[in-house]
Amino acid sequence: MKTTRLTGLAAVVGAALLLGCGEGRAIFNVDVLSFLGGGGNDTVHYTIPAGTAGSIDNPPVEVTLLKGLGNSTVDSVTLTVGADVENQAGAGKVKFQIFFSGSQATVYSGTPYAEDSANVSGVQTVPLNPGPVPLAADSIFGQDQIFVGVRVAVDANAGPAMDGRLRLATVRLRIVLQDNLLQ
Repeated sequence: MKTTRLTGLAAVVGAALLLGCGEGRAIFNVDVLSFLGGGGNDTVHYTIPAGTAGSIDNPPVEVTLLKGLGNSTVDSVTLTVGADVENQAGAGKVKFQIFFSGSQATVYSGTPYAEDSANVSGVQTVPLNPGPVPLAADSIFGQDQIFVGVRVAVDANAGPAMDGRLRLATVRLRIVLQDNLLQ
């Protein structure tokens, strides 16, 4: 009697799982910051002379996704980012941008996927949190590997040079794929 109940329960649970997966979607949460932090690319230092502007690009970092994703169609992507501007001297505007590409050579050639900015003055820490950013269902997020780059642009006011750093606090991707593996 117990075997019959367990078998029936297993059948119901199995059917529920199949119905839940009936849409054929797979969801991947990727902690991109863990790829950046290993090589120290989670922090960008800036020193910009007063009254000038400049930008600093971190070297692109490879983010390895699951093999075989190329057989799936990207349904949606959400990017969650957050950073802290830790200004030590000077005043002006600090902007950070996040870039993704399927090729290391073209990371910074396109439009940033997310950006935020803050005005800072003297010794000051300011959080930047553009919040979850829905991205177009870009096919690069269905590849086995992508590259991420972080750019910091600084526009220094007159007075002392701006010096400080931008430290990333979170960079996460939520990738929803339409599974085409069985088709």
